[in-house]
Formats: sequence, structure tokens, C-alpha cells
Amino acid sequence: MKVDSQSTISPSQAHYVLAKLLSEKRVSKSEVASYLGQMDSEIRDLEARLAMLRETRNQTPAVAPARVAPARKARARKRRARPAAAPGVVAMPEVKAEAKPARARAKGKRRRRSRKAASAPPTNAQIANSQQLQGKYLSLIRQIAKERRSVYQQVALQQGREEAISMMRSELKK
Repeated sequence: MKVDSQSTISPSQAHYVLAKLLSEKRVSKSEVASYLGQMDSEIRDLEARLAMLRETRNQTPAVAPARVAPARKARARKRRARPAAAPGVVAMPEVKAEAKPARARAKGKRRRRSRKAASAPPTNAQIANSQQLQGKYLSLIRQIAKERRSVYQQVALQQGREEAISMMRSELKK
């Protein structure tokens, strides 16, 4: 059965798909619980909006709506409206990708990129040469006993990778 983003599925089909996603570990139980937890706040938002609309229509004060947290600013892009679902059929919910932080950060803290000294960026040739040199260095140092590697690492830091490579080649007789 081919399903596209515009099709609708029955509640039993939705149940089957959710169970399958959970069993394949493509969706975690905590994600499902999170979406279920958002349902109450969405209902409160809708009830507050309905109360405001009814108040505006009747021009009489309605029961004060429950206090609702301010909504987040909407993104600039627009979404197409979905066609109404047939009676007795549940429309497929829209899946939103949630950004996962690279590392756990304190709330409200933003990660900043470090700024390097203002110098000309390396050219592609310089980058390629450096990567090639690093590849040679790594391939040779893996052949050296772990106890001796620190000697060559110090040479690479102090005198340069070229010198460390030539010393490793002479030791390995390559």
C-alpha cells in the first residue's frame, strides 16, 4: 500500500504504524510521551483562542481563558493547508524534526565559535599537502611500538612532522 504525505490513515493503521516504529526503535517511548504531553497545552491554546473568538463575536465578556504561555514566533516559511479528511478517517499527523543539541548545554547558553587570528585562509594546495603529510605521519606512527610513539610525537611538535616522518622511516627502514 503506497502512502504519500496527503493520504489519510485509519486509527487502527496509525496504531499499527506506531507500534512498528517503536519495535524497530525508530521512535522512542519518550518521544511519544512528549507528544502526548504537548496535547494538553495545545488543547488549552485552542480553548483560549475559541473563547477569544466567541467573545469577539458576541461582544460580551466570556469566561476568562486559562493563562497560556506566549507562543513561539512562527518561522517565516509558509505551509500549505491540508485537505479535510473523510469522516471516520484520521489524517496523518505532520512529523516535525527536532533539533538535538550536539552537547548538553546549560539552559539559555549558546555555543560560540572561537575566532582565529585574522590571517589568510590556507589554499586548497596547502590543505592537500598538510593532509597528505598527516596521512604519512599516521601510517608510520601506527607501525611504531606504543612505548616509542611519544618520542616521535614530541619531534613532530617541536621540529615538525617532516622530521618525525624521516626518523620513523629510518627506524622502520622504509
